[in-house]
Amino acid sequence: MSPQKFDEQVREHYSRQRLSDEGRDRIKAMIRKPRQSRSASRWWWARTGVAAVFVFVATAAALWFAVFRGNVPESPQEITAAVVRDAAEGHNQQEDLDFRAARAADLRRAMKSLDFTPVEPEIMRSMNMRLVGARYTTLQGVMAAQILYLDPKGEPCTLYQARPVDKLARISKSEHVIDGLRVSVWREKGLVMVLTRPVA
Repeated sequence: MSPQKFDEQVREHYSRQRLSDEGRDRIKAMIRKPRQSRSASRWWWARTGVAAVFVFVATAAALWFAVFRGNVPESPQEITAAVVRDAAEGHNQQEDLDFRAARAADLRRAMKSLDFTPVEPEIMRSMNMRLVGARYTTLQGVMAAQILYLDPKGEPCTLYQARPVDKLARISKSEHVIDGLRVSVWREKGLVMVLTRPVA
């Protein structure tokens, strides 16, 4: 058999072949199936998109409430109580001093990063307190000086000074006892003063 005749026979054979009706139905079903899965796929993406939007909105709402609820104005008493807790905690930690000084004038020269000039309040002289040194700190997020004094018995006392800005602008004059310490809060010479000392 010549190769040419063989090719013709193969062509004739396949040209006579027909797909059964059942086979055609199966192929048609397979062709339709991707369309169905495409619509199912679209439905899946739509549901996923709605879920993502819901999660985003819920997260944004939670953050919004957390931020703005945290910014609700606090009363002067609440701010003062927070400052008193900070002062007592800072006094008890007894961190290293940044500067050693014997007079307030020495601190004024040394503490150049403060946005105010540290002063010696009248009460420190009247109580016969001796200045030891100071360090930078903060009170309720406001730059402050933490000044260490020794009382006549040699007990450490901590004086905080800061400008009355932000929350500290609403602080109220008061006396407190916390963790075995007497904490006095007042304003003097344009600054907020917080003195922490052992209860006598």
